[in-house]
Amino acid sequence: MASQPIDPPSAGGDLIYRQRRPVRAWHWLNALAVVVLLMSGMMIFSAPPKAVVLT
Repeated sequence: MASQPIDPPSAGGDLIYRQRRPVRAWHWLNALAVVVLLMSGMMIFSAPPKAVVLT
């Protein structure tokens, strides 16, 4: 006799968020800020040197 699961898993389900919406929005805002800061830092790092004129 083969055993059958009593409650087979469904194809879909409800999506459960662990954090509230403002926390998730703050996380993505911070992630975007980190990317912007990294890109601007790479632009500063790769800028050609400028001649400094001392008078």
